[in-house]
Amino acid sequence: MPPFLRAFLFVFPLTTTALQAADDTGLKPGLWETHPKTLLRDGNDLLSVRAAQRAKMEKTAQALPPEQRRQMLEMASGIGRFCVSKGDPSITPGLEQPTCKPTIIDKSTTRVSFTWDCTVQGIRTAGKGERTIDGDIVHTRMESTRVDLAGARHETLMETDLVYVGADCAATGSK
Repeated sequence: MPPFLRAFLFVFPLTTTALQAADDTGLKPGLWETHPKTLLRDGNDLLSVRAAQRAKMEKTAQALPPEQRRQMLEMASGIGRFCVSKGDPSITPGLEQPTCKPTIIDKSTTRVSFTWDCTVQGIRTAGKGERTIDGDIVHTRMESTRVDLAGARHETLMETDLVYVGADCAATGSK
């Protein structure tokens, strides 16, 4: 699994858990997209790595039939989609981390600041983050330090925008 994906899959659930813990997620029912803005690990720009991989995929996709090409290019875009149902407490089913809950340190109607410090399967991660709501965009910024099983320390900075696409998930093509 590429390093950017490993980092994203650990940190994104913390973001959504922090949103849930704040009582008001800021996510209205409907289709939302994730737009990664920054992903630095130990000073390395992992979004640039992903862009290079995407360029290779785009070249490969040219030889595919149109439907397969469309699917491959969608996957390579880096934009994820998910649907929020009215009254659904789980923003990201299956991604929640019950053993690593963030602590809300400050909260208003448009902003939540949070921290976390936890160990999951022997790997300690601590950090801080902030989520702000601006209309149909929810921006999250998080900084974290992870100490792996070998004792190596990794610093991560992640910024992501969640963008509201529309009220009807089926009409917009989300599964």
